[in-house]
Amino acid sequence: MNRDTVVVKKGEVISGSLAPVLSKLGIKSVEMGLSLSVVYDNGVVIPEEELQLDPDEYRQNLTESHTQAMNLSLSIAYPTTENISALIHIAAGETHNLAVNASILSPETIGDLIRKAYAEAVALASKMPEPAGETTE
Repeated sequence: MNRDTVVVKKGEVISGSLAPVLSKLGIKSVEMGLSLSVVYDNGVVIPEEELQLDPDEYRQNLTESHTQAMNLSLSIAYPTTENISALIHIAAGETHNLAVNASILSPETIGDLIRKAYAEAVALASKMPEPAGETTE
């Protein structure tokens, strides 16, 4: 060999076929790690059982935390780039409901106001006694 060649970059896995070649050249691969049996942090001792992470459980906890944070930001109307469109949608719905309940006429509320008036008229009519001598057929 008359020039340097990179066959594996830092952090990459050395293939089974490359390992013997590197070994013949006197280059040994090393796998390093750290096994913790206990951690001491600011007076708190954390045993090994609590240090083990389940990736699926961790992912689920992150997902749940994100959902809870999003729900909190929506419930207190705290605008962020992630929730602004949902906040606008909620505000528009609440505005529409307020306009309907206050009987404010607009092109957006007229249909709901007519349905509301009809429902109230039907409910009122059902509570009215039948006039004497008339039958409904």
